[in-house]
This record gives sequence, C-alpha cells and structure tokens, in this order.
Amino acid sequence: MLNAKELKNEILHLNLNEPDFEHLVDIVKNKKIVLIGESTHGTKEFYQLRAQITKELIERCGFNAVALEGDWADVYRINRYVKGFSGDDSAESSMKELSRFPLWMWRNRVMVDFIEWLRERNTVAVEKAGIYGLDLYGLKNSIKSILETVKRRRPEHFEEARRRYACFQFPLEDGVEYGRRVALSLQDSCAQEVVDELKALRDKFKHELEALGESEEFLSLERNAEVVIGAESYYRNLFNPGVSTWNIRDKHMFETLRSLDEHISQNGSGKIVVWAHNSHVGRAVSTRRELMDETTLGELAADHYKDMCYSIGMTTCYGSVTAAHNWDEEGRFFHVNEPLENSYEKLFERVGGDFMLAAETLKELKRPLLERAIGVIYRPETERHSHYFESDLAARYDWLIHVRETSAVEPLDDLHAWQPRLRGQERDLYPSSL
Repeated sequence: MLNAKELKNEILHLNLNEPDFEHLVDIVKNKKIVLIGESTHGTKEFYQLRAQITKELIERCGFNAVALEGDWADVYRINRYVKGFSGDDSAESSMKELSRFPLWMWRNRVMVDFIEWLRERNTVAVEKAGIYGLDLYGLKNSIKSILETVKRRRPEHFEEARRRYACFQFPLEDGVEYGRRVALSLQDSCAQEVVDELKALRDKFKHELEALGESEEFLSLERNAEVVIGAESYYRNLFNPGVSTWNIRDKHMFETLRSLDEHISQNGSGKIVVWAHNSHVGRAVSTRRELMDETTLGELAADHYKDMCYSIGMTTCYGSVTAAHNWDEEGRFFHVNEPLENSYEKLFERVGGDFMLAAETLKELKRPLLERAIGVIYRPETERHSHYFESDLAARYDWLIHVRETSAVEPLDDLHAWQPRLRGQERDLYPSSL
C-alpha cells in the first residue's frame, strides 16, 4: 500500500489554470456513460473542472447529452434553450424554473458560462448536445408541465389528468407534507392515480408525437409523469422506516438515465456525461451503504453498462464552500475544516498540490479510510458524524481528481446572505452549543 511519499511518485499533476485531461479523455472517449462527481455541492473548482472535461468529451468524442442531479422539468427548459427551441434570450432566463432549494447548486456563475457555451456550440454543430435532469424532487413543476402539455395538445383529456393529480390536494407546495398526511391517515395515497395517468399519457400521446417527429417532447412528457410516480413514492416513504428513500431516488435517477440513453441512441450512439455528487456517482462501497443495503446511481450504471461506464470522483482538503446549515435555508459561505486523521483527504494533504489518480494508482492506496462528503448542508461543528464515512476509493471510482484548496461557488441569488468571510467569522451562522 502506498504512503504519502510513495504516492507523490504516482500522481498525475494538475495545473488548475491550464488543466490537461488528455490522458483521461483518451481512456473514456469510447465509453457510453461517464459520471463526474464532486465531494461538495458548492465548490467552484469542481464545477469548472467538470465543465472542462465535458466540453472536451462533447467536442472531441461525440458525447451528446449532459445529465444533471437536477429536476427534469426545470432542466428541460435549459435543454430547449441550448438547442435553440425556446423563447429565452439568455442562460439566466432559461434557469428561472430552478427556483427551489438549493438555488446555488445549479444557479451559479460557472453554470451560466457552461450553458452559454453549449448553446453557442450547438448553433454550428451537426448534432445538438442536450442537457437533462435526473432527479425526482420536482413534483410540483412536473405536474405543471404535464398539465400544460395536455391542455395544449389534448384539451379533452385535461380534466381527467387534473383530477388524478388533484389527489395530492392542490396547491401542492411540499411533498413532505403529502407524505406526512398519508402516514397519519389524513389522506389516501396517490400511488394508483399517478400510475394510471402515466398509462393514459402513453396511450394518448406516444404514437401521435413520435409520428410528428416530436419524440423528445414525448420523452419529456413521459419522464415528467415518471417523476411524479417517483416523487410520490419517495415522499410517502419518508415516514416508513422500513423503506430506503435513498434507493428510491437513486433508482429513479438511473431509470431516467437509461431512458435518456435509449432516446438519444435511436439515431446513433448515445454518450452521456453525468454530473452529480460523489455519493451518487461512486459505486456503493462504504460501511454505511452496506449496513443499510443502499445502492447508488454509479453502482446501478456500472452493473448495467459494465465496462462502458466510468466514474470520476473529486476531493479537496481546504478552502471554502457554499452550503446551508439547515435544509431550505439560504446558501452561505463556509470555510471547510481541515481534514481528519485517518482520512483520504489527510493522506492527500501530505502528498501536497493538485493532482489526479488513475485506476491503477487508486488500487494501491491504503484502505479503507474515511472519505468526506459535503452536500447542500454543511455542519462543521459535527463534521465527523455529519460528513465522513468509511470508504474504499479504488472500489468506488475509476479516476480521482484532487484539488488541495478550493473556493466557494458564487450563487446568482441571495447574495446578501452569501458573503465571503474570514475563517472563524462563519461561527455566528449556527448555535455554538451544537
């Protein structure tokens, strides 16, 4: 097993100002699914490096879709913009549907630049590359999109569709509240209604839209209906201790990825880049995942696509991050704690600098060690419990990118709450007694 001194001789140095991904791109150029992770949801460099790799895969290797850890209905508006099919006049305008927590995760400066690049690229490309959402949280906007399409295309079916979705008891502002009401027997489950509506939409729209050459509109309609099914199950089972809502979510993301692959592969070779957190793109190898019998998007994709699937993780030691201290709060600027002993991050700190590790080097690392994961929530005061888990990097990823010191991604919104602070000043954001 390599120690820090030995590892220095095996790393691939990374120049953040002019990153060279030639070796990585050469490895993944013929893959079908390339998943690119991040150890936080609020790090500028992770977004930038992921965008750079994706640009090269699109330009040089024929990748034709980007799939985000975001909601289908919200991201589909961006997809229409980058393909020149919408009335939006800017990337920021196309991102207006991204209106729920966490806003900074996709509504940030790096994403604006990437979306504008993709639109400009598509104006001269023979095959337009799209951008799509994989997640299931967007229950409200998916129902809204379905009803708008039905009213425009088949107004005679509108009342039937509206009646089925009214089972959620409009106005539906909070899927968690729906799950709570079902758990307390304050209302019936909507499971059957949403499945029935998916079947009705397929019967009424599939052949019609495909005959008109609008198969992507049917894909969007169908995926929105699948989002409603997935979200209904997710929120209803939040209050059922015997069901893993993590698995419901990651299985939904995988099924969306597979449906997207089938769609874009109809007229050629579908090749997709996935952007999501390490906890989703990494294969399901950790003490916590194994104990709870949880899977991941990366595990499901690897099982299905075999050697045509490739997973890239990203880690950091120091710096700052954009995150919230509690769910549904504004994004704020946090300094990241120093890495813990017996963690991969601490090992990489001793190596020093920014670098990449190929699969053969990952296999030589000491394992298992702790791996850090910061999502949309960051709780520095309870970091060991909240953000570390026992992991085997070689089993989880095929490639690793490490940036020693990173910086918080700048959000488009709530800038009054997001302000860079000196280390220690962020402590007033949470109770000191926690």
